[in-house]
Amino acid sequence: MTPRLFILWPAVWTTPPPAPEHAFLHELGRVKYDVINDDDTIDAFYELARMEGIIPAIESAHAVAYAIKLAKIMNHGSVLICLSGRGDKDMDYIIENYGIR
Repeated sequence: MTPRLFILWPAVWTTPPPAPEHAFLHELGRVKYDVINDDDTIDAFYELARMEGIIPAIESAHAVAYAIKLAKIMNHGSVLICLSGRGDKDMDYIIENYGIR
């Protein structure tokens, strides 16, 4: 049995993927796009900062949140997250809207 590898990019779409390459891969069934809610995203933002000392950009926190959700249901395999941006630039917004956790 081939191990499954999930690669999560920080982009989150609520409509079909905009780039032709993504749309093509989606039509072939090679990729699956999903969404994650804001509460899970903010929880993941704080969790990564606490556990690893990495302050993710909000976009990357979406990928972290989905990885946490996915890891809970996986029996085996790996999850690779591509982090981008600087979360320190988002700290004012996060604290103002979600408080310090």
